[in-house]
Amino acid sequence: MTRTYPFNPRSFVLTITALVLIASGTFIGCRQQEEIEKRQLITPDNLQTAYNREARLALTYELFAKKAEKEYFTNVARMYRAAAKAEAIHASAHLEQMKALGATPRLYTPEKVTVGTTLQTLKMAVSDEQIESESMYPNLIATAEAEHLNDVAAQFRKYQRADAQQLKLFKEAAEKDGAISRVPFYICPKCGGFILATKNPGCVDCGVKPEEMLKAS
Repeated sequence: MTRTYPFNPRSFVLTITALVLIASGTFIGCRQQEEIEKRQLITPDNLQTAYNREARLALTYELFAKKAEKEYFTNVARMYRAAAKAEAIHASAHLEQMKALGATPRLYTPEKVTVGTTLQTLKMAVSDEQIESESMYPNLIATAEAEHLNDVAAQFRKYQRADAQQLKLFKEAAEKDGAISRVPFYICPKCGGFILATKNPGCVDCGVKPEEMLKAS
């Protein structure tokens, strides 16, 4: 026996409309998710810019050190070599951070560096470190935090503190016309922070032990 069911046009239309809305909502949701995933992060580009700058400063400070040696500013030369190591540590870390974010780093191409007298280079070094610690890193940190890259932001903060310490030492040397005392410089291999001290305390910021610190020669 065949059973028939009454057809309700209104119910049919409502059911189809509901299915269309659900499918449409699902599609829009997927599309929004895809747009979020495809969103271009700014931090990888910022890392490339920071890497280029840190690599340039590492080279620059090596040249400044050679000039200071020629002008018999031996202690200033040692400070520049410590700064060069610190900047090289930062540059290397930026490369690794770019790779971790899936970006392809572009290696730094050395540029021509103009080297003046040692007293002139100290003023240049002060200016460069001011830009890094007071402008560049604060902007990098803000962008990384906005993109929820908190680990990268935390690393940037360490570099900012390290550069602020370099700035302090460069300012003191400039104010003393390069007449700084002969005390060892110790550099943290993790954050690039370096200190001028008669006794090596290690890096408080990174927890690096005294025996793991690098010494500027």
